Amino acid sequence: KSGYPVHPELKGDPFRETVDLCKKNGMRVVAYVPLNHPFMDASSKDPRYAEWSKKFADGTPMTTEHYGFAKYFEGCLNSPVREVIRTLVREVLTEYPVDVMYFDGPYQGMNNAKEFCHCKYCEAAYQKRFGKAVPTKPDDVEYIEWMANEVIIGFLREIREMIRTTRDVPVLFND
Repeated sequence: KSGYPVHPELKGDPFRETVDLCKKNGMRVVAYVPLNHPFMDASSKDPRYAEWSKKFADGTPMTTEHYGFAKYFEGCLNSPVREVIRTLVREVLTEYPVDVMYFDGPYQGMNNAKEFCHCKYCEAAYQKRFGKAVPTKPDDVEYIEWMANEVIIGFLREIREMIRTTRDVPVLFND
């Protein structure tokens, strides 16, 4: 329901089935939710991926490999994928009786994690915050701190606050 892509081979609701079986057998459930892991296959024709991906200064989408498999677009947390991920988290939180939520990420790139994103969303957000374009210099401390603290850590705070105000469950984060 969130708009987060579902693998084409998955049918029905395997997570619901798993949660129901675990609960029926007295087990607790930890929901693993990757936050902005590479999932957008670079060979896909899904038009959303172009909107959601990190961009080099020339507008080329950044790609990465995840554990040596296919090429994936790197997602940008300033793009609409941020709301899609929030909606996915809310869906898991409200639709499934999970006992713990475990978040992997959020990542703002993998192979290109140190590259500055020049997508239209980062450019607009950076312009609003600092009154200038995203820098091109690879060691700009202001950009690095903004991305780490306001964008990435800010996203984690949003997720945690949503959980606290929706259905407070224990939360674990990786990264």
